[in-house]
Amino acid sequence: MPPPPPVPTLEDALQRRDFAAAAGIVKATPGLGREAAQQWAAWLAFHSGDAESALELYGAAEAASGRAYGLHRASCLYQLRRYQEAQALAQQVRRGAWRVWRTSARCWVGV
Repeated sequence: MPPPPPVPTLEDALQRRDFAAAAGIVKATPGLGREAAQQWAAWLAFHSGDAESALELYGAAEAASGRAYGLHRASCLYQLRRYQEAQALAQQVRRGAWRVWRTSARCWVGV
């Protein structure tokens, strides 16, 4: 009897661009954690062409974790051809990033 085929890994699925298989592997991965699973689910939805689901998942991840996923959400809006919303959100992210950089620069140079 031949040996069973090897269990596919997330890396294998991603290299094949098999996002459905990758989503199944992420769901079946024990100990991944809710936040990481949400991030993977959103990323996989976006890359499989489901920007609407990705937008919802990134929003849920942002609400649950408090981390900013604005640029990810702006990319989803752009894919959905909601260009004005995407641009406004991207500009908010840019202004926020500038504030963070400026604040951290002050800490480093003592201004």
